[in-house]
Amino acid sequence: MSWLAPLTKIPILYHSSRGQRFMAYHKAHMKHGPIVRVGPKPLSFSDAAAFKDIYGHGSPVRKGEFYDHLAGSHRHLADVSDRANHSRKRQVLAGAYSPDSLEN
Repeated sequence: MSWLAPLTKIPILYHSSRGQRFMAYHKAHMKHGPIVRVGPKPLSFSDAAAFKDIYGHGSPVRKGEFYDHLAGSHRHLADVSDRANHSRKRQVLAGAYSPDSLEN
Protein backbone atom coordinates (compact mmCIF):
# COMPACT_ATOMS: atom_id res chain seq x y z
CA MET A 1 0.00 0.00 0.00
CA SER A 2 1.09 3.56 -0.39
CA TRP A 3 1.59 6.29 2.17
CA LEU A 4 -1.96 7.43 1.27
CA ALA A 5 -3.58 4.32 2.75
CA PRO A 6 -4.10 5.77 6.25
CA LEU A 7 -5.75 8.82 4.71
CA THR A 8 -7.95 7.55 1.87
CA LYS A 9 -9.41 4.46 0.20
CA ILE A 10 -7.86 5.42 -3.14
CA PRO A 11 -5.02 2.83 -2.99
CA ILE A 12 -7.50 -0.01 -2.24
CA LEU A 13 -9.85 1.15 -5.00
CA TYR A 14 -6.99 1.44 -7.49
CA HIS A 15 -5.61 -2.04 -6.83
CA SER A 16 -9.11 -3.56 -6.68
CA SER A 17 -10.07 -2.04 -10.04
CA ARG A 18 -7.03 -3.71 -11.60
CA GLY A 19 -7.77 -7.06 -9.93
CA GLN A 20 -4.50 -6.88 -8.00
CA ARG A 21 -5.55 -6.04 -4.47
CA PHE A 22 -4.27 -9.38 -3.15
CA MET A 23 -0.82 -8.70 -4.63
CA ALA A 24 -0.70 -5.18 -3.17
CA TYR A 25 -1.57 -6.61 0.25
CA HIS A 26 1.07 -9.32 -0.12
CA LYS A 27 3.78 -6.80 -1.06
CA ALA A 28 2.78 -4.52 1.83
CA HIS A 29 3.04 -7.43 4.28
CA MET A 30 6.45 -8.41 2.89
CA LYS A 31 7.67 -4.84 3.40
CA HIS A 32 5.94 -3.85 6.67
CA GLY A 33 5.15 -7.09 8.54
CA PRO A 34 2.06 -9.06 9.65
CA ILE A 35 -0.21 -6.05 10.31
CA VAL A 36 -0.68 -3.40 7.62
CA ARG A 37 -3.05 -0.42 7.46
CA VAL A 38 -4.78 -0.62 4.07
CA GLY A 39 -7.22 2.27 4.49
CA PRO A 40 -8.35 4.88 6.99
CA LYS A 41 -10.07 2.20 9.08
CA PRO A 42 -9.21 -1.29 7.77
CA LEU A 43 -6.16 -3.32 8.72
CA SER A 44 -4.85 -6.42 6.99
CA PHE A 45 -3.45 -9.32 9.04
CA SER A 46 -1.21 -11.98 7.54
CA ASP A 47 -0.48 -13.93 10.73
CA ALA A 48 -2.52 -17.13 10.99
CA ALA A 49 -2.62 -16.74 14.77
CA ALA A 50 -4.90 -13.72 14.33
CA PHE A 51 -7.59 -15.82 12.60
CA LYS A 52 -9.27 -17.10 15.77
CA ASP A 53 -9.11 -13.68 17.44
CA ILE A 54 -10.81 -12.07 14.44
CA TYR A 55 -13.24 -14.76 13.25
CA GLY A 56 -13.64 -16.98 16.31
CA HIS A 57 -16.84 -17.40 18.28
CA GLY A 58 -17.29 -14.57 20.77
CA SER A 59 -14.84 -12.28 19.03
CA PRO A 60 -15.41 -8.57 19.70
CA VAL A 61 -14.45 -7.78 16.09
CA ARG A 62 -17.36 -6.52 13.98
CA LYS A 63 -17.81 -7.04 10.26
CA GLY A 64 -16.99 -3.96 8.22
CA GLU A 65 -19.13 -1.99 5.82
CA PHE A 66 -17.65 -4.10 3.01
CA TYR A 67 -20.15 -6.84 3.91
CA ASP A 68 -23.09 -4.43 3.70
CA HIS A 69 -22.13 -3.35 0.18
CA LEU A 70 -21.89 -6.91 -1.13
CA ALA A 71 -24.96 -8.34 0.58
CA GLY A 72 -27.91 -9.31 -1.54
CA SER A 73 -31.58 -8.92 -0.72
CA HIS A 74 -31.50 -11.99 1.55
CA ARG A 75 -28.50 -11.99 3.87
CA HIS A 76 -26.86 -15.31 4.68
CA LEU A 77 -24.64 -16.25 7.60
CA ALA A 78 -21.43 -15.03 5.96
CA ASP A 79 -22.61 -11.52 5.12
CA VAL A 80 -24.98 -10.58 7.96
CA SER A 81 -23.30 -7.93 10.11
CA ASP A 82 -25.91 -7.55 12.87
CA ARG A 83 -24.77 -9.68 15.84
CA ALA A 84 -28.25 -10.79 16.93
CA ASN A 85 -29.23 -11.83 13.41
CA HIS A 86 -25.89 -13.58 12.89
CA SER A 87 -26.34 -15.49 16.16
CA ARG A 88 -29.84 -16.62 15.17
CA LYS A 89 -28.66 -17.84 11.77
CA ARG A 90 -25.65 -19.60 13.32
CA GLN A 91 -27.87 -21.48 15.80
CA VAL A 92 -30.10 -22.71 12.97
CA LEU A 93 -27.09 -24.17 11.14
CA ALA A 94 -25.09 -25.36 14.16
CA GLY A 95 -26.63 -28.84 14.20
CA ALA A 96 -25.65 -29.50 10.60
CA TYR A 97 -21.99 -28.84 11.41
CA SER A 98 -21.75 -30.71 14.70
CA PRO A 99 -19.10 -33.46 14.80
CA ASP A 100 -21.78 -36.17 14.88
CA SER A 101 -23.62 -34.76 11.87
CA LEU A 102 -20.43 -34.40 9.87
CA GLU A 103 -19.39 -37.95 10.75
CA ASN A 104 -22.75 -39.35 9.62
